[in-house]
Amino acid sequence: MTDYTDIGIKGVTDTNLAAVNSAVDAVTAPNVDSKAKIQTVVDAYAKILAEANGNAVDATSGSNPLASDYAAIGANIGTSATNSTALGLLNDAIGNLGTTAIDTIAEINAIASVVDKIMNTAAGTPAALSIADYALLGLATTGSGAVTAVNLSAVNNAIANAGGQASVDTYAELSGLVAAVATIVSYADDKTQAAPTLAQYTAAGITGVTATNLAAINSSVDANAATGVDTKTELQAVVDAYAAILAEANASVADANPGINPTAAEFAAIGASIGLAASNSAALGLLNEVVGNLATTAVDTITEINAIASVVDKIMNTAAGTPAALSIAD
Repeated sequence: MTDYTDIGIKGVTDTNLAAVNSAVDAVTAPNVDSKAKIQTVVDAYAKILAEANGNAVDATSGSNPLASDYAAIGANIGTSATNSTALGLLNDAIGNLGTTAIDTIAEINAIASVVDKIMNTAAGTPAALSIADYALLGLATTGSGAVTAVNLSAVNNAIANAGGQASVDTYAELSGLVAAVATIVSYADDKTQAAPTLAQYTAAGITGVTATNLAAINSSVDANAATGVDTKTELQAVVDAYAAILAEANASVADANPGINPTAAEFAAIGASIGLAASNSAALGLLNEVVGNLATTAVDTITEINAIASVVDKIMNTAAGTPAALSIAD
């Protein structure tokens, strides 16, 4: 630090000395062969370090590091050097990290490399994003909403289908999408994990989930295998199928769409085990009629639907000449 002070350089402290030296090491000698040039390097790194607020509110929200600031410290930021969308995500990611995560040029280069992977994936050129990549951006790899081996493929797929780079160009958008998909797939794999929230289905781009049917949808996700809900298309199909079944449960109200009944495929999509009704139209017809005479609260878990289908099986078997022990409870 004394060396910098002796030649009149301002802004070098015990706290940022190692970072500044990392930058000096990263640039070539002609980039630091004058006082002005060295001061430019120090000022640029100070600006980038100031962006790394972690959980604190950004004190300089209107002043973000420029591509030229990263170039001045010798960082190789890839696409972010010319793509404002990528640069925005890079700055946002750094803004959610602490200074110790970006106090070497190698760390900044590594983060920028992950940002490139995300931008390329969102633009239609999937990159092999790893759990370690997400960790570099400060995203959880343990605990609730964490990226794990179970949901990694689904998270990567979600970014690829997010709707382009603009859909993941802020840390809030990216972290919201990642945590949402990770939570949903992890819950399908292990029901002891945190249950997905309404906001997480929304963040994952899924429509049709409401406060009223959330518990039913979660019951369906739990009943499915992780591989059955690890794409946006599959998950939307689950939600749409359960919506159709819940709409059938009119109780004493007249059926608004008597010509449209849930199909065996829709029961399968939500993870229900409906026995004979899966292949026998007579059994499926009775199942739908029974559901139609119940309230939604009687069919808003997969366990309830499976139990009803089991009774339908007993009735069908009994009517076909193979008596089943139907009980008062049945």
